[in-house]
Amino acid sequence: MQVFLPALQNARFAVQRCSQRLGRSFFEPDIAALQMFAWPDEPVFADIGVNRGLTTDAMRLLVPDARIIGFEPNPLLFEQLTSLYADAPGVALHAIALGRRSLDGILYVPVYRNWLFDGLGSLKRNEAAEWLSADTLYFFDRRHLRLREYPCRVRRLDE
Repeated sequence: MQVFLPALQNARFAVQRCSQRLGRSFFEPDIAALQMFAWPDEPVFADIGVNRGLTTDAMRLLVPDARIIGFEPNPLLFEQLTSLYADAPGVALHAIALGRRSLDGILYVPVYRNWLFDGLGSLKRNEAAEWLSADTLYFFDRRHLRLREYPCRVRRLDE
């Protein structure tokens, strides 16, 4: 249903974020495992592919004194994240992708019926184009699929 109501995309993530904060009902159940560890003072986490920030939110909720370094190459999401975490102590964001080697490339993000599948972006055009199909999406019609292209800096983590 979501692809037929693209205007609700941001609302969907806002509801997930609120639900996670209020009820500790995490969007990925295994993220709750963070609370099982005895973390050192001021632990450092890396969120590689921050996307909409749900994992960063969960890390902040479960380990409040953690320093979080996030990487998000999608410029639309990075802009939202910058605003979302502007006053969040300990959160540092970088507008890059991480990879085996440094390069400047293109991030391909599938859009189907105006629904941006930002979590399915890829540096490989064919991968981004093949994520969605009749096997993964009801009533799929390839005529409604397009790819958005964004310039993307890829860097190695140790840089």
